Amino acid sequence: ERSGMASDLEYWSESYRSSVEELSGLVASIGQVPADERGEMVRQCEAKLRRTRGIKKSLAVELRLTREREVKAKAEAATKELDARCASIEGEIEKAKHADDRAQLLGDEVKGNEDYLAGAEQLQDETEQSLGRTLRLVEASKDV
Repeated sequence: ERSGMASDLEYWSESYRSSVEELSGLVASIGQVPADERGEMVRQCEAKLRRTRGIKKSLAVELRLTREREVKAKAEAATKELDARCASIEGEIEKAKHADDRAQLLGDEVKGNEDYLAGAEQLQDETEQSLGRTLRLVEASKDV
């Protein structure tokens, strides 16, 4: 029975490690896909993250059932490292999701400082023209 439990623990540990690595690879590729495909890629990452969490739950059950302290301690240490990595990946997915949401809200065009400065100058010119028209109207109304 012990070897069966140890092999179950090894199976879930390896499954969790493998799933975290696959998830890491998926997240790393988000920046390499075209902007219009990023939303789908983020959704794939979120689905993989959910599956990874399910695997982690199964691993946690196996860890609780393991009575051999040495085996359990070693597996828990490996799991903690993977948990930290998974949390980091989750943050990257959130960041990518927010960037995709922002791109959808603002449109596909990405504006730089020069674009904003040009827009501000155009607005300033329009304001100046409007003030000139208003002054002419005021002068014309004084004449009447």
